[in-house]
Amino acid sequence: EKLLKLSPRLRVLHSLKVRLLNHVQKQASKKSISKIKLGQLLPEGGGMDKKFVEDVFESLDTNDDGEINMRELIAAITALTENKSLDDEMDVTELMFKLFDGNSDGHLDYEEFCGLMRSTINSKLLNVLRSPTAVIHLERYMSSNQNAENIHFWKETTKLMENEETYSDAAFREEAEKIYNKFVVDNSVEWVNLSYKNRNLLDKAFAPENKNKKLPRDIFAAPTNEIFHLMKRDVFHRFKHQREEMNAMSRACWKEFDINKNGSVSISELKAFFKKHPHLNDQRNLILRSSISHAFPTNSVSADKKQI
Repeated sequence: EKLLKLSPRLRVLHSLKVRLLNHVQKQASKKSISKIKLGQLLPEGGGMDKKFVEDVFESLDTNDDGEINMRELIAAITALTENKSLDDEMDVTELMFKLFDGNSDGHLDYEEFCGLMRSTINSKLLNVLRSPTAVIHLERYMSSNQNAENIHFWKETTKLMENEETYSDAAFREEAEKIYNKFVVDNSVEWVNLSYKNRNLLDKAFAPENKNKKLPRDIFAAPTNEIFHLMKRDVFHRFKHQREEMNAMSRACWKEFDINKNGSVSISELKAFFKKHPHLNDQRNLILRSSISHAFPTNSVSADKKQI
């Protein structure tokens, strides 16, 4: 909010944002930056006078300690780009890699890789669901707890909605009705516990008298979202505290990442992973925010949530 008050000069922070992120890449081991160094990073021109530098510094120095913590830097930059992708000039994957390359040797050993996994892929339910390797372990855990129907419902409805443009109206209704019969109708094979509102929505849409009506392509959007949040609050919360399951998932992902099987993961292998899984690639900004919150922890939980 403080930064937004700097408008309309806020637009000149675009160049500063790129330079700051590059600085973090080059100085990954350093935790803070001084006002003098910030001034050196500011691009020339664009109204970047001394007063503006001081305003920027004070806005970023949220704990008033005379220096800008790396976490404060990235939190502010993230706030500026909350609804946008990070710039092309900034390699998000490379920044993520350097945050966890503790000894800066250009490779992640197994322990460093596990740190990356714990704070990125494994920390968010959607990331696990989008990872073909990780989701196997979550699905196995849910099967052992006899609630795998939720993840099956999420996978099938998500697949249908993401590919809805490939279906004619008739074909879409046919596929959607299969899902409805499998998961929603009473005594179905994998009945999911939907709210009355969402169950009633689907019951009406698939009622015999409406079989000739065009089915909305987002018919499963609300039910899918409900099941997702149910899994997030319940089973995924418990799953994250199962050390053996999480370790097994990290080991499986390690095998997938370590393409050349040399016992370490390089930046090129990490980039290859995101290229192979475009769904995760689309979420790299969110994954980066998660990795930042783990790489630069704060003592205050409330302040952490406020900044990120």
